[in-house]
Amino acid sequence: MSPEIITSKANPKVRELRKLLRRKKYRQEGGRFLAEGAQAIAIARQHGWKPLTLVYSPERLHSPLARAIVLETPERFRLPLSPSVFETLSERDNPPELIGVFAVPPDDLDRIPVRESALLLLLDRIRDPGNLGAIIRSADALGAQGVVLYGDSVDPYHPQSVRATMGSLFAVPVVHLREYLPLKEWVERLRAACPQLQLVGADPHSGRPPEEMDGTQPTLLVIGNEQKGLSPELLQLCDLRVTIPMVGAAESLNTAVAASILLYEIARQRRVASQGSISGASAP
Repeated sequence: MSPEIITSKANPKVRELRKLLRRKKYRQEGGRFLAEGAQAIAIARQHGWKPLTLVYSPERLHSPLARAIVLETPERFRLPLSPSVFETLSERDNPPELIGVFAVPPDDLDRIPVRESALLLLLDRIRDPGNLGAIIRSADALGAQGVVLYGDSVDPYHPQSVRATMGSLFAVPVVHLREYLPLKEWVERLRAACPQLQLVGADPHSGRPPEEMDGTQPTLLVIGNEQKGLSPELLQLCDLRVTIPMVGAAESLNTAVAASILLYEIARQRRVASQGSISGASAP
């Protein structure tokens, strides 16, 4: 027997979902967040994230993917709503077919793998949820193994941030360190595990061109706040500063764009080096 469809916006379960959507404190205290869209939920499932609750409106299930996810979800984890009630849970003009409620993972640095070919991101006080989500998406697409937020950063589980990741939040571990000491200790552990690790800081004005860095080395790429750039304590940790050359009237690039350009340059260098190694190995 299918769960009963909820038709009232005042239903306690619906009110709880709206709090998760709109209140950071409620997300933090409850340890839960919302993710929208069948594709994002499918990616979550591929990476071992199971929704605590799958929210949907039977009348809005149009795609085979969304219908399959609902059918594969045990009934006790399903929460069917009427279309009018479901629409109150999305800030989008065109609400998704599915919304998943997920548990917030712990801010545990052990979630981030340390490899000889490390490519990691350290984000300093990123304040815009859309920027953060776009950076996480680029990190996933360009081969980064983890993202660390530092200081007074935006909630990575803010609905706008989760939406902007397009599911990559479930593929790339994200950890938030609010204090400098645990961050410094983590960097020291990274250096011990990867002696060749370099900390590359994005500097809008006084760094070297990105192509001059050796992106084939284990790298922790450090990106600063949208308005203030990198904090002094993080600048001191950096081995190298890079500046993206610009022409035109723009003073600076959007933080997410700058991070994506630098990630691409590192990925490009690694791809070229890998192709060269393969060619060298196959040469007579």
